[in-house]
Amino acid sequence: MLQENLSFFYQIPSMCFLDARRGQVYTASYRLGQCISPERAVSIEELLAFAKEQEGQQIFLGDGIFPYRKQIEESLGKDLCLFPNPQNALQRAASLALLGEKKKAEGLEAGFHLEYLRKPQAEREKEAGALKDFQIVQEEAYKDLGKTKDKLIAKNYPIHE
Repeated sequence: MLQENLSFFYQIPSMCFLDARRGQVYTASYRLGQCISPERAVSIEELLAFAKEQEGQQIFLGDGIFPYRKQIEESLGKDLCLFPNPQNALQRAASLALLGEKKKAEGLEAGFHLEYLRKPQAEREKEAGALKDFQIVQEEAYKDLGKTKDKLIAKNYPIHE
């Protein structure tokens, strides 16, 4: 979807990546509208190693450009790195709509689906036994569970029963 933001630059490889935290990125790369590197979760070093294999200038897109821009420029050289302005660097609903329109015209309407490259961190930690259900609820919170308290008390006039 990110590569649609700069679809007029199809001839230049675009490295689309999102910051996955902890030195990792979610990435896919495109040239001439075709995927040249599949969607995957890798370290920033792996992405840069792939980028070094490509010839000429490359466009970097996604929220990953903000924390890793300096590292990208140092690795590849500033003259080979293109970074779009922020409104074209980030995901946009309009890009998804245009991509959907294009795919529909190609007869690929049913091809859209969500694809997660890996499970969320909380789910991975729970499976590893590092996170328990309801871990965020404190013991003292249970004593008032299901009870409500009247916080509105009349102060200007007496209440007669």
